Amino acid sequence: MTALTSKHRLATYSTFPPGRENHHVVATIGGAWHEGWVEGRVRPALRGRWQGFSGFETAPGGPRLGAFLLEAPALPQHWDRLDAFEGDAFRRQVIDFHLDGGGVLPAQIYVLADT
Repeated sequence: MTALTSKHRLATYSTFPPGRENHHVVATIGGAWHEGWVEGRVRPALRGRWQGFSGFETAPGGPRLGAFLLEAPALPQHWDRLDAFEGDAFRRQVIDFHLDGGGVLPAQIYVLADT
């Protein structure tokens, strides 16, 4: 079996986790959900067609933001579709995801493209 890497993990703080409004976008990927946190903050986009919408900005050593982690072997096959869903106001970046039970895993997260 292939070892899981950041390409197999999606960190999210808003609409993708189970029970949230855009869970249907990731529901067919399978995998397991974990709770934890990332370092950063949510702020409005500053420019472009998404101006005023909220997005994530990393801040290593900064505030802790509660988040969820989807860990799925099939995730790499879905990145193009997820990137298109997020649009040009967001880009993927690798971040440290801190598990509530301890441990840190590298994961992809969508951040504001203007950061």
